[in-house]
Amino acid sequence: MFVYIATFLAAILAGLVQAVSGFGAGIILMLVMPAYMPMLQASGTSSIMCMSGQVTTLYSFRKEINFKTFFTDFIKDTLIPISCYIAGSVIVLNMVQGVDMTRLKLLFGIFLLVLAVYYLFLAKKAALKPDKKTGIFCGGLSGVFSGAFGGGGPLIAIYYLAYFGRDKVKYVTTLQVFFFVTSVVNMVTRILNGILGPDCIPYVLVGFAGMAVGSSIGVRCVSKIDADMLKKIIYGFIGLSGVLTIIQNL
Repeated sequence: MFVYIATFLAAILAGLVQAVSGFGAGIILMLVMPAYMPMLQASGTSSIMCMSGQVTTLYSFRKEINFKTFFTDFIKDTLIPISCYIAGSVIVLNMVQGVDMTRLKLLFGIFLLVLAVYYLFLAKKAALKPDKKTGIFCGGLSGVFSGAFGGGGPLIAIYYLAYFGRDKVKYVTTLQVFFFVTSVVNMVTRILNGILGPDCIPYVLVGFAGMAVGSSIGVRCVSKIDADMLKKIIYGFIGLSGVLTIIQNL
């Protein structure tokens, strides 16, 4: 029973973070779930849970979305990054079974911390250019991180922060559809590889409920945050995720 309570509470926090920053639910869940299931199974289960938060967030923003152009814009804005993300995650998922991920996840935490420090203090001097090359790099590497650790959001979030500028609704909603599509692909790949099975279903259902609650709260918060503050929150959360990941894997 304790593991279900822990999963539910983690999912509430994950849903709130996801709605405010556009990403990060997987990172929050992966701070808890590997304590009671294997790393790859935990990353797959958390990825499915996140789908509930993505749908809830999109539904909450429905009045601010222009559905006549949203999906054509989505294809135009994400075709290159999402293709690279899917390719990276599928390749990794077919390679990492049986691999001890502890040391690699420690390096992942260090990477997140360095990334946050860079963008908090040096981004104005060396701003990210949201062009095709950056989309390929951020999309592919994010997919690799997602497949291995269940935390592929930070790089692609930074890319879309630069891409959409001050349009925070466009930023948040595009990321939700982006991650929903990639979560479906990763879920199918994990099932076919035997990483996910029926034993994950109870955790997924509990996570769905928690994510929906957290996302509903988060959407109310993001409407009160301006674009500059949103960037600081996102970079700060990336750094915090890095620190927690490092501590967890020392």
